[in-house]
Amino acid sequence: IPLMTRTHLCTQIICRDFTYNFFYPAKLFIYYDKVGSALPISILHFLYTIFYSITRPPKTIDTARNLCYTLNKIKWNYTQKGRFIMTEKEKMLAGKIYDSSDKELAELRTKAHKLSQQYSSLYEDDERRKAILNELLPDHGEGFFLQGPVYFDYGVFTKFGSGCYANFNLTVLDTCPVTIGDNVFFGPNCTIATPVHPFRWQERNMKKKSDGTVYDDEYGKPITIHSNCWIASNVVITGGVTIGEGCVIGAGSVVTRDIPPNSLAAGNPCRVIREITEEDSIKYKAELF
Repeated sequence: IPLMTRTHLCTQIICRDFTYNFFYPAKLFIYYDKVGSALPISILHFLYTIFYSITRPPKTIDTARNLCYTLNKIKWNYTQKGRFIMTEKEKMLAGKIYDSSDKELAELRTKAHKLSQQYSSLYEDDERRKAILNELLPDHGEGFFLQGPVYFDYGVFTKFGSGCYANFNLTVLDTCPVTIGDNVFFGPNCTIATPVHPFRWQERNMKKKSDGTVYDDEYGKPITIHSNCWIASNVVITGGVTIGEGCVIGAGSVVTRDIPPNSLAAGNPCRVIREITEEDSIKYKAELF
């Protein structure tokens, strides 16, 4: 690997934690996903990266910090061959190409699909629903209710805040983290889909391993819906989208880009129509009372 590439990687880690690297620079290892090998940093490299980080433009440093934030959330495995590797689950959650046929992921999906089916088959006043929901979605706030039927790919990678409600047929494909704030309402038939597939069919089509296992190359992008949003009926939210606080997304919308806070947005693709203001209060609508 070229010195400049190695140096750039060193810079990314040093931006994250200068103090640690200053006292322990001689034996630090960095995962480089294109070659899968651990790169030792010598003291010479360490000193050079200080100069390199100072001379690079701010945008490069910001990018490095963002990458280091992601790396810091990953649990690294150290193999006997002296390499750091990521599990397929860690790749998936980090938005990398991953193997969906991985045993751990397959077991998590199967469990979530079964729990979704069990929850959906019970009446809404059945007390058993609460225990199933706690297992399917362990990270949720108080006063949280899903009408059902529901369909979750993993469930454990989705977070709901307090006071959330979803009407019939909520589908969540959470191959990347889905974060939903407090008091978010979903109308019927809403879909939250983090997965992304390659555009070229040569890369998108199913493949076979030497043992006959079928797999495909895919990745995902996280979705965040901030508090106090209303997602109306038949809305689809795609990977990588963030919806700001206090938004209303009109029925039938396909949200493919970020929506700023307090926006009324609708359409396919979904676009901001206007800001939601005090003038939208129902107290000014005499015909409603």
